[in-house]
Amino acid sequence: MSMTIISLRAALQSLPENAPEPVINDLFALHFLRALGFQSEEIHPEYNTGDGAVDKAARKTIGDDIFLHTKSNPYLLLELKGRDINLSEDAAQYQRTVNQLKRYLLAPRGNEELLASLR
Repeated sequence: MSMTIISLRAALQSLPENAPEPVINDLFALHFLRALGFQSEEIHPEYNTGDGAVDKAARKTIGDDIFLHTKSNPYLLLELKGRDINLSEDAAQYQRTVNQLKRYLLAPRGNEELLASLR
């Protein structure tokens, strides 16, 4: 097992059982994005989708186009939820989360490449 997976697993296991979203953000989100290969300058917190702000967006640097500065065409949108949120399909919180993600993905600002990759 690689060190990345081991450290990611350790970060996940260190979270309190009912950790709220800010704790997930502080203790897990960056470990997760780093495990996916993103560097600090490739991650933008509270990215404005045009219909609300997703918790984090990421895109690899392309030449001089540093995502943290240009904020254009993210590859990944990350919406965090705390362990205290019920995401069972029959839960109201699940449906609110699905609607939130749809709004972000269908928002007009710079999500064209992300949507194209999902097709």
